[in-house]
Amino acid sequence: MIIRYSIILFSLFFVGNARAQQISIDIDLESAQAIVNLLKQANETVPEEELTRVSQLYGNQQLIQKVKGYSGADSTVFKSTLRQLLETGDIVGDDPYEWKRVQGGLSKIQNLINSISQDQQAFEDDISQRIQSYTPSSINLHARACLLVGGGSLGFTIGDSQTFNVALHPIGDDIEGLKVLMAHELYHNVQSEGYGQRARSLESKPSFNEKATYALLYQLYSEGVANFVGDFTKIENPGPFSQEQIDLYIKNEKRMRTSFYLLETVLYHAYHNPKTSYGQLYNIGFTTEFEEVFYGVGYEMAKQLAAHDGPIALTELVVQDPIRFIHNYIQLYKENPEKNLVTFSEDTEELISKMMHWENAI
Repeated sequence: MIIRYSIILFSLFFVGNARAQQISIDIDLESAQAIVNLLKQANETVPEEELTRVSQLYGNQQLIQKVKGYSGADSTVFKSTLRQLLETGDIVGDDPYEWKRVQGGLSKIQNLINSISQDQQAFEDDISQRIQSYTPSSINLHARACLLVGGGSLGFTIGDSQTFNVALHPIGDDIEGLKVLMAHELYHNVQSEGYGQRARSLESKPSFNEKATYALLYQLYSEGVANFVGDFTKIENPGPFSQEQIDLYIKNEKRMRTSFYLLETVLYHAYHNPKTSYGQLYNIGFTTEFEEVFYGVGYEMAKQLAAHDGPIALTELVVQDPIRFIHNYIQLYKENPEKNLVTFSEDTEELISKMMHWENAI
């Protein structure tokens, strides 16, 4: 009996260690620290070559690509606005990289960097462990986490699924909030890896409307599940940044049925209107223009799936077609009417049934 118990303990220890190595990250603080160091030199002339060097750091290249994508402000603007602030103490006109906001929070940003640097390995392991139970064994990921300052995005990924980016300046010194946000963004890397593992048949060609509808359903899955995996409401003593996020969760919870109806309206428009603008429909649900309202819808769906079937309900979705997320949720409330979950209309259920024709085919 003692021998058997020892074997079980050994097996659990071995599996646990193997699992811990499955997802790992390296934190890259270089770009953030470089900007902070520059801003500590206020009212000094900065050589052009130094600004160029800082702009060409890997993380700052990611930042420039992101800011340029939504504002048009390229590396020239990155350098010119930063120089203006450093040499004059102000920026006249637009400040797309939000350098003045960064400067205003300089001490808290440095405190955050120092806290991470004290035991960076423990910090990295903490982030990885938060998403392990929602990650299938087929995913092996070693990600680069670029912690940045500047720009208007809290977190983002661009291109390479092995890299994700998180902005420090909106976070203050809320280290628990940073960990949750990083778990959210790291999980997007996991989703991207899983998406690439699926076997797909791309012989049939969907219509523009079907592609627009599919893209919205993909975003619903991607952001909704990541919002659940990186769940701010689980923080016991939230800092100011975390509390802002929790307040948004609460707001979305109070308007959940209306939000579900809004999603139905957007999906109907995407599927049936041949002149639909996917960009505008995306903005309605997945940007801060309307408080990322579909993040809340996806979060609720993910929460209910996990509550019923455990983490495996979300783990399996990583390597399945994203449209199965809403399909599985519909199945859940149909098979469990006593749960009184928020439901979709029959028209929307029929729309999803038609979209399932494109499972693993887009």
